Amino acid sequence: MTTHVFAETKPLSSYLVAFAVGQFEEIPVSGMKVPGRVITTKGKIELAQYAAKQMPIVLSALEEYFGVDYPYAKLDTVAVPEFPFGAMENAGLITYREDILLLDEATASQNSKERAVSIIGHELAHQWYGNLVTMQWWNDLWLNEAFASWMAAKVTHQTHPEFESNLSLSKNYVMALDSRVSTKPIRKPIKTEADIMDGLGLAYNKGEAVLDMVENYIGVDAFNKGIRQYIKDHAYKNTEADDLWNALSKASGKDVGEVLSTFIEQSSYPLINVSVDGKRLTLNQQRFVTAGTDAPAQRWTVPVSIKYGKGNTVKQTTVLLEKDSQTFELAFAPEWVYPDADAMGYYRWLLDEIQMTQLLNNAKSKLSVRERKALVSAADALLDAGFVSGGELLNILGEFIDDPHPEVVSTALGYSQSQKGTFIDESNKQKWAKFIAARAQSAIDKYGLEVKAGENTAVSKLRPTLVQLLAFEAEDRATIATATKEAKTYLSGSDKVDPYLIGTYLTIAIYNGDSRLLNQAKQVFETTKDPLKRTRLMMALGYAPTEELQSDVLAYTLTDNIKAPDLRYILAGQDYSKERKQRFRNWVYANYAEIKDKLPPFAVANIPYYTGSGCEADALIKTENFFKPKLATTPEYGRTLAKLEESVNNCVALKQREQASVEAYLNRL
Repeated sequence: MTTHVFAETKPLSSYLVAFAVGQFEEIPVSGMKVPGRVITTKGKIELAQYAAKQMPIVLSALEEYFGVDYPYAKLDTVAVPEFPFGAMENAGLITYREDILLLDEATASQNSKERAVSIIGHELAHQWYGNLVTMQWWNDLWLNEAFASWMAAKVTHQTHPEFESNLSLSKNYVMALDSRVSTKPIRKPIKTEADIMDGLGLAYNKGEAVLDMVENYIGVDAFNKGIRQYIKDHAYKNTEADDLWNALSKASGKDVGEVLSTFIEQSSYPLINVSVDGKRLTLNQQRFVTAGTDAPAQRWTVPVSIKYGKGNTVKQTTVLLEKDSQTFELAFAPEWVYPDADAMGYYRWLLDEIQMTQLLNNAKSKLSVRERKALVSAADALLDAGFVSGGELLNILGEFIDDPHPEVVSTALGYSQSQKGTFIDESNKQKWAKFIAARAQSAIDKYGLEVKAGENTAVSKLRPTLVQLLAFEAEDRATIATATKEAKTYLSGSDKVDPYLIGTYLTIAIYNGDSRLLNQAKQVFETTKDPLKRTRLMMALGYAPTEELQSDVLAYTLTDNIKAPDLRYILAGQDYSKERKQRFRNWVYANYAEIKDKLPPFAVANIPYYTGSGCEADALIKTENFFKPKLATTPEYGRTLAKLEESVNNCVALKQREQASVEAYLNRL
């Protein structure tokens, strides 16, 4: 026997204690003030080189921001097979999913590198915020995760501006969910483990967006000063959210708690109606809700950032909206107004028709890329709220299909695809296919389908969307043939493929392939030691096309070849077509017990989404009839069913309300 004697640990929350046991390989991480290693299971250590290079860069930036050195005696990092989460911030022994941490630097796409750096930043930020200073109770877990996400975004952009990670708007991922009446505030009472997991993704993204808004309101320097003092005052102690609010208020001289409490302790967010009369700017706020929804009235304290212009003069100001209605004076009478300067506001906004037209006329020349991307998202939200018609939204999205920046083009195409999911039926299927393919054609003509020497990486990131539209919407035979050829090259072991396109190529090839190709993909999946390759193959396997092949893959998910944390990757592709989605639903009902037993416990609550999500009232009814009798043994289904009911009913109502407008627009084209 061997006895190991450990140094005494400084005060540490028990959830941050970790052991890793296995047949490991390791490489040292140099350039840090403490010793560290990246540790993998055998045969994968060469894929750890990129992470080992990035950790000292990210750690140094964080030490500079916090004004306090990394607080623990070592920093080990473990790539864990079969890990159900992205990563976990255990003090001095951080664990990650393999496909996040391990990549071949020579062949990996910038997407993969950005993901690795961002999540490394998130987990390292936790070493101060969450570990060194720990929240008193789980009701403030949202702040742990929100702050780590916010800090990761900041440090990723600081250390790798070439990633353009500042164009990723966290609010766009969650505002639709947050506006529902079934959604709970991100700071809420926590009594059970299920309470913690409920809405956890909302906590990350809404919290990050709200912190962005507050930093913008009080200033970058004041925010940093408050954070530094907070860390120093509360090291190795427990805190509540008010402790941070007080530190930020003291540093800035502004009442931060007044702003944050209204966004954190309430669900949803304000819709700000903006009107301009000469130099007078009037803001009215009300709760943002889906059209036809009855919800209690709420009020927020909102820092509203306004960008406005006349001719070549552009100005920016931030005002504090504390009442239902307030009027402010601008420096001059503007020709156009954009009510979300720098895309920092966690709110939606509404302009009258004339002002909206003026804004759209000036958007490409006067708004930043980030602002244009937020504008597209805001327009999409106004359809849900009933302030623009379906046809008007499709017209606005069309304005940005030829935007100068590929990221904005991708966003506009994405929202067009999303609306297709709502409004498509058998009668207009071909019209939608032509519409989406035509929308993509201008970008295809501009950027091409193959990588060009020296092209902007943003183009490489957009191209998979264009190729996917050509294959799935236009059913372009040449694109499908290219995808199949490239997929077979990749499956044969070659790395001479476009790292941005290969995932899309695999999906297209499997969807248009046969049992031989499917079996080859399975074989490579089972034998490769490359975690990223495994993930790409799992996502592609979810697109098996025919009834027989789809059934084969679904049965495969319940074998030992697919581990519990990986089940979601294959299941994600099952709802591409109406026929495949229905076959998947039938399979879930028939195999419910096995699926439930296989999933990690925290993921069980999501099973009703497999059968009930979408825009079909009949599917919702069947889902409710199946899962409601199981509430006694699995009470967490109750929250999921409530969210599903609201989501599906909202979608059905939207389709009924706007179908004629969408049809008229498609017919005009």
